[in-house]
Amino acid sequence: MNDKNNTGVNDLLLKLLQRLALHAKLEGVETITFRKRNLLLEKLKEADPKAFQVIHDVIEVQLRVDRIVADKEKEQKSFAVWSAELEKAKAKKTEDSSLLIQFFKDRKISLEGLNLEVLGI
Repeated sequence: MNDKNNTGVNDLLLKLLQRLALHAKLEGVETITFRKRNLLLEKLKEADPKAFQVIHDVIEVQLRVDRIVADKEKEQKSFAVWSAELEKAKAKKTEDSSLLIQFFKDRKISLEGLNLEVLGI
């Protein structure tokens, strides 16, 4: 994944996290960066464990996809294994992202203005 796509996904994930945090009535949401997301995730975990779990799962699987894509050595040495790992991680990402979007809809949290296509769903 190139840096521009990665930045787009990270930005979207942060916006989704912020919206969940706002819905849970957490403060200081707008000042959090993607790199410091764990601070907000911990607060969300306490305030709304289900919201925490759905966003956490998507963030973790996205990081896994990024690590697999970045592993050029494994890609060159064992393409079949690398490719299978990537395919499995992308399938999990699609599943988790769909659950997250459904969570937003069920809780009537706005998705307006977000480019959900960068999640690949």
